Amino acid sequence: MVTIPKRGVGCWVLGAGCVLAWLAPLVAAQRGRENNPFPGGTNPDGSLRPTPPVSRLFTQDAYTEYALLAPGSEEFRIRFLPEETRVGATELVNATRGGSEGSGIEVYDPRTGKPLKFTYRQEGNDPDNHAIHAALPIPVPEGGVGRVLIYKTYKDPRTYMMHGDDIVWVRSLSGYRLGVLLPKGFAFISSNVAAQLTTTADGRLKLAFANPSGQSNPVTIHARRTSATFAPRADSDMFFDDIKTLYDLDAPDTGRIRVEQVYSDYRKGDKARLDSLTYLPLQDLKAVDLDTAKPLSATKEGSATVVKLEVPIVDDRQSVHIKITGTVKDGSYKTGNGELVFERTLHGLRNTVVLPAGWDVAAVSQSGTIGTYQGRAFVALINLNAENNYRVSIRARRSNAGPATAQPARGGGIIDLWTHGKPAFGIYAPNESTGPRGEGPRAAVYTREGGEKLAMNPLYDFVFLNLEGGYDAAAVRAIVEGLRTPNASGRKALIVRIPSIDRDGAPAARARVKEALDAGADGVTIPHVRTSDEAKQAIAFFQDAKANVWSPANPNGDRIAMLMLEDPGAVAQAKEVADLKGYSILACGIGSLAQALGGDRAAAEAGTQKVLAEAKRAKLVDMLTFNAQDADERVKEGFLALLTQGPTADEAIKVGRAAAGR
Repeated sequence: MVTIPKRGVGCWVLGAGCVLAWLAPLVAAQRGRENNPFPGGTNPDGSLRPTPPVSRLFTQDAYTEYALLAPGSEEFRIRFLPEETRVGATELVNATRGGSEGSGIEVYDPRTGKPLKFTYRQEGNDPDNHAIHAALPIPVPEGGVGRVLIYKTYKDPRTYMMHGDDIVWVRSLSGYRLGVLLPKGFAFISSNVAAQLTTTADGRLKLAFANPSGQSNPVTIHARRTSATFAPRADSDMFFDDIKTLYDLDAPDTGRIRVEQVYSDYRKGDKARLDSLTYLPLQDLKAVDLDTAKPLSATKEGSATVVKLEVPIVDDRQSVHIKITGTVKDGSYKTGNGELVFERTLHGLRNTVVLPAGWDVAAVSQSGTIGTYQGRAFVALINLNAENNYRVSIRARRSNAGPATAQPARGGGIIDLWTHGKPAFGIYAPNESTGPRGEGPRAAVYTREGGEKLAMNPLYDFVFLNLEGGYDAAAVRAIVEGLRTPNASGRKALIVRIPSIDRDGAPAARARVKEALDAGADGVTIPHVRTSDEAKQAIAFFQDAKANVWSPANPNGDRIAMLMLEDPGAVAQAKEVADLKGYSILACGIGSLAQALGGDRAAAEAGTQKVLAEAKRAKLVDMLTFNAQDADERVKEGFLALLTQGPTADEAIKVGRAAAGR
């Protein structure tokens, strides 16, 4: 639950918000835009146009199986397992492909195996466009994933046809994990996709394969009747298995790997065995039921580690969707002679290795794709062979553009984002006090360790240290030391909010601006600026500190000066304040303004928009708090500094980054 800061200890109000999915969603960042240099597709002459750089750690998660029904029926039965990651979503929509006639629809909850409510209706004005709207068992929880199991029958004479007595099936498949079953009594003449071939329990031949690119992949199958009988086989369908493992390499000198693994377990019973711990000896193990986002308690049963299931698995439509996390430090990741080396036996279909910031891939011993995620190179490996494990070696060299040699010190890098019109995303430094909640204000505690933890999160562009309720120079130094750790994932800017001029007087505010900047802060915020004259006084504090403040008049500056208008009278002078020179950010404290207006949120929003308009006119940055629900809106409105807090902060920033094309 997000608490609303009171005036004097916090100026913005955060909505209750939420969203999850570690893999969070980068799709929006890859969508086409005007003047997009990487639109994909083809030019009018048929030549290819470049696609955007690869930035998704894993391709899509859905599984689709096509069972061809009786020859001449033109029908095939589909089993589809899609996912929904938008926190709060209450339904999952699955469209029928144009030209295909859908029928025989069934929708189930994979967790319980019970039917789910759904509708099948026309979409838009085109009578050929229909979609299944499946009600999720519960709204997608923060930290969880929504799933449904859909069965449907398509009738499509264009794609399933007879050629004499033979059958032909052609379909452009853009799914990732796929299966195709022939009718019983038929054998393959040809198949143009490399696939595993096995026999089901009822004697049908089945192709199982993956489409690693996730792009459209035309598949054509020719088959004919046969008198041969095919004995059922117990081959493991590695493409139905949805396991994916992320290896996030920590700073090279630590040798530590953060691991996250997600998979579904279909084995019947009231417990799930964590088999992957036999090859992943995780420290700080945590397990989560992704259907509910509830933690699962791991216990030992002999040599095995198991988790108790809230809903036992009793039929074939059920599964448990598990995420396990932890760290590994076993010598498989090391450096030497200027080279980073990751050598390990990997298991399962999908494995992605993310390098530390500032390292470039030099060699990969197995087939994989290379991409960049939040400024860090990664290698995504797909195992297309039946063997469930393979040895891989990845080598990397430090980049000349890495953070150790070329990261700008200008405001921790956020100034360069703003110069290019890109929003920066930040987080409040959390109060680390262990005192009891609900018994009045807790004493603020900020430590070097807390700063280091923030530094290691690649999502944050800046950290906002709120000392408005009580200035603490030691807290500034502690957070600065933590943020500058060698383990940092990029350089974070630190902006310190000090008490207002009105509260402790101008001499104290002037001294604190200089002290915070001298301690290593990248910027200082003066809250509750009441008039344009007080704004001039605040700007003079930075001049007295001999700070090289970045501003429209000084594009080569490297420090950040921020003024906040939080009272109706101050907002009324927004134009006069915006016309002043020598500072970087003009912001409206929407929470404090709403309080000053007697709780009138609409009026506070109007004041916020007025300040934003003046900031834009003066080419100043405007900062505002946000959450996952309004991230897209705030980015579109033009706020260039967006700040959040609490347990949903990371996901809010992921949504914001996607909306901003970052």
